[in-house]
Amino acid sequence: MTYRQRAADKTPECQLAECVIALGGNVGDVPRSFTEVAEELRRAGCEVSRVSSIYRTAPVGSDAGDTYWNGAMLLRSPFDPASTLRLLHEIEGRLGRVRETHWGPRTIDLDLIVMGDCVLNLPHITLPHPACWYRRFVLDPVVEIAGDIRHPLADATFSELRQRLLDRPLAIACGGPDAPVLERTLRLQFPTQIVIVQPAEDPTILFTATSIPGPPHAARPQPGRFALPPVSGEALATAVLKAALDEPRPIVE
Repeated sequence: MTYRQRAADKTPECQLAECVIALGGNVGDVPRSFTEVAEELRRAGCEVSRVSSIYRTAPVGSDAGDTYWNGAMLLRSPFDPASTLRLLHEIEGRLGRVRETHWGPRTIDLDLIVMGDCVLNLPHITLPHPACWYRRFVLDPVVEIAGDIRHPLADATFSELRQRLLDRPLAIACGGPDAPVLERTLRLQFPTQIVIVQPAEDPTILFTATSIPGPPHAARPQPGRFALPPVSGEALATAVLKAALDEPRPIVE
């Protein structure tokens, strides 16, 4: 689909909605790719108003590869959410993104974090981005350029979401039938960075530990409650906490 054809996908309620885009990558000249993303978005008719600093962040997951570059952009899109997401995927493809390994190395990764107050939960698109509220590699760049924007489901700004993750030790609760096993694992993995509390104590992150897996991207914060979908095994919980506890380093040029 060409940019001209995509213009037909506009809807009045979404036209020129303010969007936050998260950028990441760890293969090739990633900072140059970030510049090319902004150029591609403008060429498509988007109004890019702010671009964050570039941050260096720890890889998340055993297959993630080397240290990542991350950033964020604030823009207005003339397209509906699905068409905006398709545009991001097209730009990824032109910049060499190959989707072979889940959470694997990549030249560029573009995520649509929020688009105005839009809330969608469809097979091909979820808004707000379901994992943005606990990932420091998303939150730190977003807060730099758009910290006062509110997460439509969490009843909090992105600055407030980030602030919740700054306490040390971070309050974690585990519920569900496999909670004791998961608690032991997390205590060993993060002995000084987290404290295990009871779910009723309003933890920063709540895991539901079960032998039945839940979809890894289905975390949906509700007002006053930040809970993850059912977690099977320890890999997802460890990845979530690494993303929440990381301290992104801004690159100063």
